[in-house]
Amino acid sequence: AVLATMPASERARLLVELRLSRKRLLNAVAMRMHAYARAQRAAAEDAARGAALWMALEAEARELSAFPELDRMGVDALREMTLSSSSAPALMFALVAGS
Repeated sequence: AVLATMPASERARLLVELRLSRKRLLNAVAMRMHAYARAQRAAAEDAARGAALWMALEAEARELSAFPELDRMGVDALREMTLSSSSAPALMFALVAGS
């Protein structure tokens, strides 16, 4: 009812504003959808990198279990051997003896 009383030029201006507002809204929605898709791709890539790292760590752990002498040593003893340069030959001997 209000539109009927408006001059034609005013109605045309309102229609243009409505179309522009709709276009801006659609563009904003499209931008958010693209941002969400990028975030999903990044999350999938991070998950793949995490899985690859986990598999590499598991393989390394299996490889390290090839040295039973080191497996039997406590963490403190291993730390002490690696920090002390005088213990380096003992550590090397343990590695060679285990292989």
